[in-house]
Parts: sequence; structure tokens; C-alpha cells
Amino acid sequence: MRRIAASADPDAAIRMVTLPAAWDDPAASALAALAPGKGPVSLAGAADAWIAPIAAAAVAAGCDMPLAGRLHRLLLLRRGAPHEAVWRMKAHDAPEFVLNLPAFLDSDGHFDVSDIAEAAETAAIALSFAAPGAREIAIGMADLAGLLAALGIDYASEAARDIARCLAAILRGRADAASGRIGRVIGSICPAAFDWPSPPSHAAVRGFSEAAQAARAAASAVEGLRHRATAGIGRPGLAEALLGCETGGIAPAFSAIGDAGGLTRAARAWLGISGITAEEALATALAGGCPIPLYGAAAHAAMHDAVAPFMQAMPPRPVPLAVASAPVRRRDLPGRRSGYTQKVSVGGHKLFLRTGEYDDGALGEIFVALHNLTESNYLACFLLDHEGASRR
Repeated sequence: MRRIAASADPDAAIRMVTLPAAWDDPAASALAALAPGKGPVSLAGAADAWIAPIAAAAVAAGCDMPLAGRLHRLLLLRRGAPHEAVWRMKAHDAPEFVLNLPAFLDSDGHFDVSDIAEAAETAAIALSFAAPGAREIAIGMADLAGLLAALGIDYASEAARDIARCLAAILRGRADAASGRIGRVIGSICPAAFDWPSPPSHAAVRGFSEAAQAARAAASAVEGLRHRATAGIGRPGLAEALLGCETGGIAPAFSAIGDAGGLTRAARAWLGISGITAEEALATALAGGCPIPLYGAAAHAAMHDAVAPFMQAMPPRPVPLAVASAPVRRRDLPGRRSGYTQKVSVGGHKLFLRTGEYDDGALGEIFVALHNLTESNYLACFLLDHEGASRR
């Protein structure tokens, strides 16, 4: 364990946070924001504050599942956590629980489909007792892009979308089955209905399709549900930061560089599974290439379309921008150029916006940077050609 001073944002009070030594600083900041109160906080204490009442309520209702042990294990392995309302014991309507997909990979790089099925069931039962009156819950997944990179599967491929469909079916089926189980204990509110498609019969990774089919079969045995909705992907928040997720929900990785300035975990995994050394990756980058594939809105939209039929809540569908391909004239910016600098402050962070102009006064460069610019906190630089097109 380690102890660190952290806060939710630069304007919030500092709290002393105790958490596993391997967990990063963003996780400490997330825990400082998730845990109620203003004093020192530990992961174990903050977790037990919401897990213990939920487990006690489950026992009182006759649920014989080792719920507390399962929830503590999910959290300690950074596999899953509820969103803010549950941590603060204020869950009343539509509570959420997110599962961190790459955390279900074992040391050999194999994905444990049985564990994620159990995690979905555990999450659904936990949310049911965290908010007994809620008519909707949302069990979701995060960092799909990181999982696909670790498995060596191209995010934009049909194989990747089949993996995502299987995962969505596992979450939906197991969550529905758990909702039916809770309904038998404390009363169901709606009949079970199969308004979602069958999962793929084959998947590129062994076990995914079989687990998805088993989850659907478990849901088919349910007569009534405690919830109108059980599976959904929301906006990433503090729970994802606590778990160390690099991408939210099913979104692709739009950059191979992490917040600390180095390669992301997913980028390193992709290089490793592709057999590309760090030296080879650097040589490729210096030559103007990129051995780490990145994806845009079109691939994201295709993934959204693959997953959405299984889920009852989704973020807005990405809309690929249609850009007319008109010929453009490019010209180099002068070595000494005029412009202006604008300083602003956002959440306690000082930002600088600098512009560069051509000799005729046309805008040619926009540079956004943090105070004391270094490679690790570099944000963005855009160059604009004479016709107004932009390139990064």
C-alpha cells in the first residue's frame, strides 16, 4: 500500500489517500472524490462503507451469495466498481456498475469469460440492494479497445465487433438472469422479454461465443424481471479512473500516448503481440509511419452499431464527418512569425493559446499548451493551410 495526498480537482481540498502501491495517481484522485467526507480515506475503508450495507441487505433478503467477498475482489483486482452514487450511499434511480475488460486477462493473456459472467451477475445483485426501489440498473463495460489490443484483434475488424457482441450478450444475459433471481426474492415488475439478438455463433477468441450463448440461455429461464433495464454503457467517470481504464465504454483509442507522456498500456500490448520492439516502433515513427493503429469515428460508429442491439442504454452514436476532398495549396510558415498569446485558467490549470500567422496575416498555426510545457503535458498543435484545411 502507499499513502498519497490527492484531490478530485485542483480546487478541491487535499485528502490523504491510502491505496495499493501499484495503482496510479489518477486512481488516488478518483478515490478522493468517490469517498464521502473530507478527511483521510483508504480504499479498504471506503469500499467497505458501501459494500457492507449492500451485503447485509442481501443476507436479510435470503440471498446466499458471498456478495461482500465478490465485490471486494472485483475492486481489488480493478475489474469492476459502481459509479459515484453507490459509493456515496445515494443510489436511488438507475445506479451503474462498470466492468474493466482488460483486467479480466490472466498472466498468460487469456480472457476469463467465466469470471466476467460472474462479475455481471454480482454487479446486478449489488445494484439491486444498493437501490431497492430502482426500476433500471446499468451494467456496462469499459476499455474495449484495450482488451482488443491485448488480444491482437484489429478494432475496426468484424472479428472485433463479434467479440464486442459476445461481451454485450454476456453482460445482458447474466444481468437479466440476476434481475430475475432478485425478482423471485423481492418481487418482479415486468416479464422477461428477448428483445435482443442472438450472439455470434463463432468468435475469434475461444470461449467467447460459448459464454455468450450460455448467458442467453440463463436469461431465457427467467419468468419475471426486477428491472426494466439491466445493461447499459454510460459516460466514463470516476469509477473508470479508479479502475485504470484507458478508454471509456466501447470507444477506440484516439492516441497511443497516455496522460503521463508515455505509451498507453494498450499501445504497449499491441506492440508486444505484434512482435514490434520499441526501437522498431521509434524508427517507424521517425520515418513518419505508425505501427500502432488508431481509429476514428467510422470505426467507432461500426462498433456502436454492433453493440447497441444488446444494450438498453448507449452513448450517442458517433457520426463520421463527410469532408469534401478539394485540392489545397500548402505553404510553410515563416521561421519568424507574428501572432498572439492568450492565457486562461481552467480548474486551476494555466493554459496558453498561441497563434502563428503568415506574412499576409492569415492564420497558420494554433498551439494549445499547459504552463511549463513539457513533452508529457503537450496538448495539441494544429497547422492550417492557406485554404483553411487543418492538419495535426
